[in-house]
Amino acid sequence: MRKELLTAACALSLLFGATSAFAGAYGEPVEAEEAPAASPAPAAVVEPELDCAKLGPYLGLGGVYAVELFDDNGSARTGNSGGYHVQAGYRFHPHAAVEARFEHYLDFDLDPGHIEAYSATINGKAFLLTGRFQPYALAGMGFVSGNGSAGNNPQAAHPSNGFALRFGGGLEACITEHISVGPEFAYLLPTGSANDLDMFTVSLGAQYKF
Repeated sequence: MRKELLTAACALSLLFGATSAFAGAYGEPVEAEEAPAASPAPAAVVEPELDCAKLGPYLGLGGVYAVELFDDNGSARTGNSGGYHVQAGYRFHPHAAVEARFEHYLDFDLDPGHIEAYSATINGKAFLLTGRFQPYALAGMGFVSGNGSAGNNPQAAHPSNGFALRFGGGLEACITEHISVGPEFAYLLPTGSANDLDMFTVSLGAQYKF
């Protein structure tokens, strides 16, 4: 009996020691350290889209080259003329604008003689596109005046004043929302006493939109 009690006591002692060791080795699990949070990705930079069809007033200026188509019956040798233009307009719709334009043609050489001329017209513009490149058609009317002398050739075109029609087209290239450049091509068709002074003009200019 004593031997059995001793055996049981030894067994309990061994069981208690094993349980304590197991608890020490496999106690509560250690919490793992949290990894530092990754920094958020920088937001994508979105450039604002250009408003190339900006509505409102604008001013412009540039050079012009006038190719004479004078009614001189081919009997007078006439030179073309350089010059300049200024303009002021208002774009009231993405596809439409109205514009006042002044062109000064410095010297048509009639050999002998010369003609200095200018035109002042009101023009409507219809834009086919409204993006960075904007082709357009134009039509207008106004006044043309020529000053100078036709020399001694009665067949040469003579300077005079009169009503004129103007029509053509061009291209406006948008640099910024406020600045654009481009060429323009137009036919100036005078009537009345100035009907000798037909011309085709090629101009290149810049505009500032307010």
